Amino acid sequence: MRAPNGHELFLSQLVQQFNFSDPCANDPSTGVPAATLEQCARTGVTAAQYGKIASATNTNVLTGGNSNLKPQIADTVTAGIVLTPRVLERTLSVSVDYWRIKINKYIGSLPANASLNNCLNGEMFYCPLIQRDATGSLSVGTGPTAGRIIATGLNTGSYEQSGLDVDGRYVLNLNRAGTLSFAFTGSVQLDNVIKTVPGLPAADCTDYYGPTCTGEGPTSPIPKWRHKLRMTWELGNGFDASLNWRHIGALKSEQLSPNPQLATGTAYPIDSQVPAYDYFDMDVGFDLGKHVSLRLGVDNVLDKQPPLVGFNSIRCWSTATCWHRCTILTGAICSST
Repeated sequence: MRAPNGHELFLSQLVQQFNFSDPCANDPSTGVPAATLEQCARTGVTAAQYGKIASATNTNVLTGGNSNLKPQIADTVTAGIVLTPRVLERTLSVSVDYWRIKINKYIGSLPANASLNNCLNGEMFYCPLIQRDATGSLSVGTGPTAGRIIATGLNTGSYEQSGLDVDGRYVLNLNRAGTLSFAFTGSVQLDNVIKTVPGLPAADCTDYYGPTCTGEGPTSPIPKWRHKLRMTWELGNGFDASLNWRHIGALKSEQLSPNPQLATGTAYPIDSQVPAYDYFDMDVGFDLGKHVSLRLGVDNVLDKQPPLVGFNSIRCWSTATCWHRCTILTGAICSST
């Protein structure tokens, strides 16, 4: 289990105005609400208030901590096997472990605009988060009696991950030339199921990245396969040298997923996938005395830069000014075609 931390519990609460309108307030262009009386009643609007709530372009939202948060609780299952062949018991060892972790009462937050729309559409979990003032408004004032939408920390949904971890060790005796050892650790991700927003179906984010898989889940994007392989040469005089290979599998934009919950937009070629990445590290060690050793190392020997990706692409035509405005001013990954 994980108890909520002090920031999640006690961050100061603040009512702020966000730039979206209440569908139950009168539309300035038509003079009537965009939502029906039945829909608005779910959000706390009475029959007497319906059609009389003044139009507004902003809506009050309460942000901050929540002292009523409950701990996240995990159900975990692990099972594994270790193989050490008798004829190679001093040189070879292999282990395989299955694991599954499911977190309930995930501590997160819900976007205020989405909470309002979901309540209007009949998702009753969200309706207690809509708190209107005496006139039915969500936009007048910011004091203690002002209407607001609750967007503090909440125990929202769940997420689940499972996978297989493989670990291997092999030592090769080179006689006078010392020993050469290999240490391998690999991980197969079986699933990475995110359901942190109540009322929506679960989404498996294995091998995908994007607004949902990266923005709403509890972890960074997880590829299907990743591993580390370290080769170490040791001499009997206290000298050793190692080469470490780190491999991170390819990822795809969630817009390419067959799940309609994830594929909500267009996957442009410029940011539709991240290829597999490989990094190499080197280090050497020396024994300088009975209790003194020196180790020198370099991570990412080939100085390979990590990928730069965006959640959104904007079609940008050929002028340099457009390219500059698209890339710099919007912070997006832009296409010239």
